[in-house]
Amino acid sequence: MEWVTDRQYWSTFERAPEQTGDQKCIQEPANGGSRAHDEDEEEMRVDTFLVLLAFAAGMAVPVQFAVNAEMRGAVGGPVLAAAISFVVGTLALLAVVLVAREGTPSLSDLAGAPWWAWAGGFLGAFYVTASIILTPRLGAVATVGFIIAGQVVMSVILDRFGLLNLPVQLITLPKLGGGVLVIVGAVLVLRS
Repeated sequence: MEWVTDRQYWSTFERAPEQTGDQKCIQEPANGGSRAHDEDEEEMRVDTFLVLLAFAAGMAVPVQFAVNAEMRGAVGGPVLAAAISFVVGTLALLAVVLVAREGTPSLSDLAGAPWWAWAGGFLGAFYVTASIILTPRLGAVATVGFIIAGQVVMSVILDRFGLLNLPVQLITLPKLGGGVLVIVGAVLVLRS
């Protein structure tokens, strides 16, 4: 199993280079090693924050499903409920963009994106609409379980073949085993 703790890796989403056992060792400076220790602690804080952020995002998913399913009941249809969800999300993101001040992309920046990079909104619309349809019928646990199982399967394919400009990553036995366990878990939840 491969653990990466390089902050630059997390911020740029680039694959960290393979390291040998010798490269993984941090050489202590002559002054007692305080700098290396401080860097390790900072990396640990960054990693902990990222893991907690991912966990919180995961917890938000079933809440979003339930909220959107309730909106479906209020407005009478899953597509309209999904559209309302996207309008609210767009307004929230616009507020964040104004605060974050990331800048405005030029037309050439937008034109430089590959055609498939524009599909994110369509995929999001499919995902949200599907969750609105499925959650009241399957329940939150089964819906989330199968969505996660689908995410794991597609993630393995994307990583293995380096699709959509992702770096090729080895599919190790632990990764494959974890993916199989997620799929089995989703099936068990549905049958219980």
